[in-house]
Amino acid sequence: KRSEEEEEEEEQKRTIGTTKAPTKTELLLATLHANAGACLMKQEKFEECVGRCSKAIDLHPLYGKAYARRAQAYEKLDDVERALEDYERAVEIEEKVNEESEDERKRARKSAHREKVNLLKPKVDAKREETKKEMFKQLRSLGDMVLGNFGLSCDNFKAEKDENTGGYSLKFVQEKGGKTPTGINENNSNAASAAK
Repeated sequence: KRSEEEEEEEEQKRTIGTTKAPTKTELLLATLHANAGACLMKQEKFEECVGRCSKAIDLHPLYGKAYARRAQAYEKLDDVERALEDYERAVEIEEKVNEESEDERKRARKSAHREKVNLLKPKVDAKREETKKEMFKQLRSLGDMVLGNFGLSCDNFKAEKDENTGGYSLKFVQEKGGKTPTGINENNSNAASAAK
């Protein structure tokens, strides 16, 4: 049987980087919440699982299993960005806590979490790209709505990237023949207004 000093040392290893080690009661409650989260995953109650695992993390911020279980629930809820964050945190924690351990199970779990990180990164990037495209589509629609009041559209402006600074500059582009998209010849409209 291990002495209390050995148990305290092990707890200190688990709480690397925190100011206060969780008490035995907090550790027990964190374990219970994380296990309840695992049960809720099996019942496909993913939002409730996220809540329970979050409580476990609040009680024990370096509980890698709780992060991994919450990541699984986020993945099922199609929140891949949060799932990726939690898997990355689980890998980080397990690397810190288990760096000296050669236990085969712990190494396998760490590599499984790292594999999940590698699988989710492309999904997160694709989702961000999709969100960005949708945002630009909505901004363009808004721009066309506002510019339409002046007989213009977003097609009248061209964004050019400055390779030196990485910034963009906008340039007004007219159709050939001096016509605006409304079909009015600017030279004729200027002459008509000057004749008045």
